[in-house]
Amino acid sequence: MDEEVRRFAWGHRRLRHDYKTAVQLSELYRSAGLGEQAFLEAVLHIAADWGFVTRQDYEVMRDITLLARSRGRRRPKASSK
Repeated sequence: MDEEVRRFAWGHRRLRHDYKTAVQLSELYRSAGLGEQAFLEAVLHIAADWGFVTRQDYEVMRDITLLARSRGRRRPKASSK
């Protein structure tokens, strides 16, 4: 879904993607253990298309995610005794 946003900009899914799409993506990724994550991401993208989530919201969450990841990498490894 991210690639579609890059190619066609926000709002391209309003007429094509809906709750049914989110359920289908959930079912598609369920066997990989990613069903819930796929569903939530699809709903997030659809919410963005309808203006409930803004580009600024995405940027804030991206920054928080990157910060959390970088902090996680700096943790010292636990020594095994």
